[in-house]
Amino acid sequence: IDKAVLAVSSGMTDYQGATRQVIHDLGYNGLQVVYESGYHRRLDTAVRQNIIDGANQIAQNCSTMMGQALGFDAYEITAHAHSAPDHEPVQGRVFLIAEFEKMQAGAPFQDVDGNTYAGFRRPIGEWNCMHIAMSFSTKHSVRRYSDQQLQEWATDNQQGCDINGKHFTTYAAAQRMRQIETKIRREKDAAVAAQKAGDGTL
Repeated sequence: IDKAVLAVSSGMTDYQGATRQVIHDLGYNGLQVVYESGYHRRLDTAVRQNIIDGANQIAQNCSTMMGQALGFDAYEITAHAHSAPDHEPVQGRVFLIAEFEKMQAGAPFQDVDGNTYAGFRRPIGEWNCMHIAMSFSTKHSVRRYSDQQLQEWATDNQQGCDINGKHFTTYAAAQRMRQIETKIRREKDAAVAAQKAGDGTL
């Protein structure tokens, strides 16, 4: 409203134009959650994110508690096709507990096979990550995912597709599709707001 008042007062637009812009912005942006960092998300997206992260955290904590009770000394990261680029190198790999804690803190770390990795910002199981660290015994457990399976998934992800002459991994193409879908939903919400306001032009 303050922006609209300023725009009208300074002659940048008229009342109708300012009103139309406010209605569009309210419909397009919807209710928002603003985090301390300044980052903001639409309420529906924030709710979905928290449900996914909450369910993953319960599964993660259950696995951790079982591993502690059994005296397991490591974690195996679950794996899936079309992984995000930051987590793809570590999915399906096994890490001693101390190395996993380094990973979660964003520090450099290594797996039980001696492969080293640079730290990454997004912890496993958080911020829309679909991986879970399953408790693992280096003495008794057997890896769930073979190197061959992990390589096949990585190769398939890299194969991806070309869009308008630009190459995308399958993961990146799916993310782009979600961005387009989100924009469509926002424009639909803006159209509903305009309809309720009786603004046929908007």
